[in-house]
Amino acid sequence: MRSVFKSALVSLFGLCAILIIPYQAEAQISAEFDLAGYHVTEPVGTAAVGMAEATVRRDSLIISGHFEDLKGRYWSAYIHYGAPGEKGNRLLKLHADVSDDHRSGRFDPQKNAFKMSDAVREALSEGNLYLLVSSEPHRQGEIRGQLPEL
Repeated sequence: MRSVFKSALVSLFGLCAILIIPYQAEAQISAEFDLAGYHVTEPVGTAAVGMAEATVRRDSLIISGHFEDLKGRYWSAYIHYGAPGEKGNRLLKLHADVSDDHRSGRFDPQKNAFKMSDAVREALSEGNLYLLVSSEPHRQGEIRGQLPEL
């Protein structure tokens, strides 16, 4: 009787492992962060603000969010390599759905999903990536937000 109970218990644990492992493989982690002019390495006095979310799902980095009240027309948005307060190189170009006045926009997660290289994954885990939104009068960046360590 004891061996039957042990066999049933082992089978139950095996079944749980089979069901849980695929769930963990699909797990994702997300964190929100703000976008502001005072985060830019040479701070920008601006009314522009934004909020973004970085999500890691399997081997992909997904960016969603919005920004508003840029001083001029939207120019570009990129994920850059760099620690807080440091300037860095552009790594990933973001696609923004821009408003009619070109001073606000949204980052649709379906248009801003990137397969991560080992280097990007490492930089993200160390907190060395930031999102920079640029406008025509501030092409070096009007608002910035540091991606949290994920």
